[in-house]
Amino acid sequence: MYDKTKLVFKEKIDVNELCNILSNLPARAEICICGDSNCYIHVEQDGSVVNLDNEPLDECYEKTVKNTD
Repeated sequence: MYDKTKLVFKEKIDVNELCNILSNLPARAEICICGDSNCYIHVEQDGSVVNLDNEPLDECYEKTVKNTD
């Protein structure tokens, strides 16, 4: 059962705010995304947005072509 006194809701949150919230928790606490143990950290190319998701979101990435020379 979750602790209601530790509930935090943010419509938008920056990295500093998230770090401050997480720093008050035990270092070994597990992080789940939407109740899922899979955690993908997606970062915009310019670093302006971070998306924590439980899906790989492969369709949001540019395809890279490997050089076979």
